[in-house]
Formats: sequence, structure tokens, C-alpha cells
Amino acid sequence: MNLIHRTTRERLLKAVPELQFSCAKCSTLHDEGAHIRFLAHYCFSPFIDEVTGYKRVGARTVSLLAGRYKDFFGGRFNSKKVLDHINNEVLPKGLATLYLDSEGRDYTFWDDYSEDSEGKKVKISDSRERQVILELSDELKSIINDELSGKYDSEDEVYIDSGLMKSEKKERAAILADKESAMEIVELMDCEIAKNIAFYMNNLPSNTFSSLMENVSEAESFIKSLPEDTEEQKNRKLHQQLTLRAIKERPVPLYQPVKNSVRLFTEGSSLQNLSRHARALILQGTWNADLSSAQLAIIANLWNIQEVKDFLKSGRKLWKELISFYGFNCEVLSPELYEGMKDILKKYVYSTIFGMGIGSLVEGNEGLELSEKAQKEAKKRCVKKVKGLNKELSQFGIDKGGEKFLQFPLIKAILVARKNVIKTMQMVGSAYDAFGKKIIVRHDNVIKVMAGIAQSYEMKVIYPIFELASSTKEFRPILYLFDGCVIKFSSKQEYWIDRITKAVDQVAKELEIDTCLVWTENKANEENIEIPSNNLPLPISYQIPEKFLYISFLGNYSEIPDELVWKRDIHLPAIEKFLNGEDK
Repeated sequence: MNLIHRTTRERLLKAVPELQFSCAKCSTLHDEGAHIRFLAHYCFSPFIDEVTGYKRVGARTVSLLAGRYKDFFGGRFNSKKVLDHINNEVLPKGLATLYLDSEGRDYTFWDDYSEDSEGKKVKISDSRERQVILELSDELKSIINDELSGKYDSEDEVYIDSGLMKSEKKERAAILADKESAMEIVELMDCEIAKNIAFYMNNLPSNTFSSLMENVSEAESFIKSLPEDTEEQKNRKLHQQLTLRAIKERPVPLYQPVKNSVRLFTEGSSLQNLSRHARALILQGTWNADLSSAQLAIIANLWNIQEVKDFLKSGRKLWKELISFYGFNCEVLSPELYEGMKDILKKYVYSTIFGMGIGSLVEGNEGLELSEKAQKEAKKRCVKKVKGLNKELSQFGIDKGGEKFLQFPLIKAILVARKNVIKTMQMVGSAYDAFGKKIIVRHDNVIKVMAGIAQSYEMKVIYPIFELASSTKEFRPILYLFDGCVIKFSSKQEYWIDRITKAVDQVAKELEIDTCLVWTENKANEENIEIPSNNLPLPISYQIPEKFLYISFLGNYSEIPDELVWKRDIHLPAIEKFLNGEDK
């Protein structure tokens, strides 16, 4: 965050006059603007820990705020020393305090480093960071609220550190510097496909999001309408508001790798971090191309889980099946209840796949009395607190939801397969990802290796999208979303949807992964248009975009009016095949 409205800056300086004393003789910081940059970061950073609710402050972020990124990049930076100076010597006593865990440590996560060709330390992961507890005055809370509510939107934006008006020249220079910094880290990657995707995404034209940002006000209105009944809801809403503010300042995201995964994450907060609906409001007119049940399909093949393979081939929907398993009729369930249950179940299904213990799945680990050995292991792995399905599903009137979850046939099959895969990997001592890279497996990293391998297959399946994009200007992937991306078409939309779908289907088929691309148009309403892929059995009903009607494909195809088929020829062969009984 570099920019802020003029009145907001003036109010910050007035609320905390300590920001204005000179630090010229202090060797900790290299420029006087660092003081207000830190306060503004504490107030407006969207990086809030989902468990504690405290602001996260990684070493790289601290170095940037202190004006000492070169020292950080060269491995000569002590972020603790800087944070102590800001929190204890600059800001009013008690305003900002480093969070201490039960062992008295001032961090809950450690930073990971790698070395470049010259032996310099380079941070490649924000997986473990310090956190800051904030006790903000009523005036500071009012400043934050007024800035986020748009009270000063008619004013000029100024640079936080200097107070000078925003300069397009300075902005271009800052974006270029950030891009160069991101690409220095990308160059360290040993996965060429991930490197190619990062290179493509980090070199999108600077005006890629210009027209889309006209839709920000709709996303702002939606976020303002989010409930604030609980502390969790308040934190979630604030996170979304702060994320949107960061997006408005720097719409085009930059991508970097993290350790132990080929996945790419954006530098700072971006559209990647915005809720699905808020993101759709901004990205109206673009299309989401997402792999259907990607992680399930990948482990079904890699772990040889026949039950999951059969389920995916049937074309049934996991979330509907799971919710129905708890006794609910999905056809009459309200969208709010359905999405609420789906989000919880989705979180625990993927936690099941990648290592969460049965006790945590059922009862959670909040306030759990652990053995000394278990406590040490939890601290070593920085285990996050979870509520458990018994507690999380009780809000829907479900009793013992965790125990019932373990009885769902697919979950039972996944747990058996997971146990066998972990045992095999530890016995062999190594495994290979989708790109043939050998990974050493130890007792303390087997879960991360399993997740990393699955993510490598996910990236390999979607890579054809970026290969095709590099050969044309008729469409562009504008947002990378792990198991898919957001695409903006400039021409030949139907042609490219067909070609992209076939290219991804081909790779999935070669890898024997039973997934496909699901295309969804980003629209202002929630009834987004979804196009099923040709390589899965067609659903019993198909949503017609013009009138949002459902028509059955079990009748005579010739009786379906042309205007209701939406003239998408790429689906006609699949429809005819289904109706002729060849693909039931």
C-alpha cells in the first residue's frame, strides 16, 4: 500500500503525532517516511490471520516498509529489530504489540529462504510470519472506517510517506520495480511450466483491468452488505474491504512461487484473495475456466481410489451428495444455507485429503489437551486451530456431524487410501511430481509432499490454456486461480472455448484424471452461466442463460427451440450422443 487520501493522511499524523519525530540518527530505518508507512500498514493491510485475527507482518513486508528491501534480499535484515523500534519507540505504548504464543515466542510462523546463483538469501515463502496485536483508538478506527467507506473518494490520493500527489510516472516506475523483484524470485523456480505461467501473468498489459475496475462500486456495495453479527463475520468483512482497497490501488497482480508447491500466489493482496461473488462483480463479462473436482480427480488416480473414480464418472455432485447425506433436500434448501454448508464441507474434505487427523476433523483442536509429544509436533508444524465438524455443523441443527462425515462412503475410501499412500511414501523415501521431479520424503514432510504432487498435476492439466494464450491476442488469462483461471475474450469466444476445452481434456485424458473444464460467465447476478464439458455425462438439466429456464434432455432433441440451445455448437454432438443412449 503506497497511496492514501490526503485527509486520511492528515488525520493519521494528527492522531499519532509521534510519527513525525526525526529518525535520521537511527540506524534501524533508512528514511523518515517509514513511521507513517508502518502505521498505515497496521491500519489498512488486509493480511489478517484467520485464526487469531491479528495483522500478519512478514520479514519481506517489514523490509519494504522500512525502505530496506535490498538488505532483506541480501540476507542482511533483522525484521524483529525494526518491529521493536516501531512498536516500542515510535508508536504510542500499547498501540501495537508482537503476538506471543504459548511458549513466549514472538512468531507463530517462520520465513523460508532459498539461495540464488550468487548465494544470496531470497525469501520464497510467506507461510510463517510474525503477527501484531493492535489496540486502536476510537479516532484511528474512525479514520479506517471513513477511508474504507469512500468518504474521501473525491479527493486526490497522495503518497503515504511524503504526502505528495499521486504521479503516474512514479506509479509506472513502482510497478516496474515490483515486477523485476517478482521475476527475480520466479527465475529461481525449477518447474518450467510454473515459470512460464508466471512469466505470462507478470507481463500482462498494464491496462488489462482498466475497464473492469469500473465495476468496483458494485463489489463495494456487496461487501458493505455482508453481516457483522459475530466477531468472525466482522473480521471476514474487514478483510474483504481491505483487500478491495488494495486492488483499487494496484489492480494488476504479480505472481510469485512458494516453497513446496508449484502453485503461484500473488504478491500482496489481489483478486485472488477476494470472495467469489465480489470478484465476479468486478470481472463481469469475463469467464471462469475451472477444473471440475480437480483434487478429488487427481487423488482418485494417483492413490487408485476406485470409489472416487466411479463417483466422478457418474457425473454426480459431491457437495449435493454430502449435504443430502445429512438429511437435507438440496432442491428446497435456500442458497444461503446450501453455500454455508458447502463451504464448511469443502474445507474439511480437502483437509481430509491432505492430512488432517480424524480427531481434528471431528472435534477440532481448540482448547485440546495434548500430550507433550503432540504439543511439540503441533508447534513444529504450526498447526492451525480448527473447530471440527461437530461444532461447525451444529449451527445447521446437525448432531455429531463429524462422526457422520467419517461414515460417508467416499470419505471412508479416501481415509483408507491416504493411510496407505503415507505408509508407502515413507517406506520408499521418495516420490515424483507430474513433471518428473524426484522429491525426498521424510516423516515430517510427507503431507506437504502429497499436496505438492497433487498441485503439480493440477497445474499440468490447466497449462494448455496458457500455451494457447501465448499464441494469440484473441483471449487472455487475466487471473490465475490454481485449478483454473479467469479469461477475457476479445474475439472468437466460442471458437476459443471449444479449443481450450479440447486441449485441457486431452491432457486430462492422457494423465487419466477424470476432470474437465467448467466455464462460468462472471455476471452481476448470482445465476452465472455454466457450460458443461463434452467429456462428462451431461446433467439431467441444463441452465439456459437467456431466461434461466431448465429444460430436460430426456425428451426429443428436435423439439427443443433453437433459441433455448443458445447456439453453442460445441455442445450439440454431446447432447445428441447422450440422447441416442451412447453416453448414459
